[in-house]
Amino acid sequence: MNSNNKKLSLDLLGQIHKVDAPPFLFTRIKQKIENTCTSRFSLKLTWSIGLSFILVLALNFMVINKRIHQIRSDNTLVNTFNLMPDNSLYK
Repeated sequence: MNSNNKKLSLDLLGQIHKVDAPPFLFTRIKQKIENTCTSRFSLKLTWSIGLSFILVLALNFMVINKRIHQIRSDNTLVNTFNLMPDNSLYK
């Protein structure tokens, strides 16, 4: 790059001017922030969501508990007929 190009680049940087913000810009921004509506759940909706979450957890617990009981009964069936409970042949 020759010296003329460097000088031209520096001259372009010298042409940059400070930009002033429009008057009352900060107050407009604050007003828009204050006017935004914060969404809140009603007490009825909060209780219904909470109860439905507890219901789902209870159903999940019951299904898991039933499955564990079923697996235990399968193991007792295997032991009753003297079958191998797993696939290892070399125990």
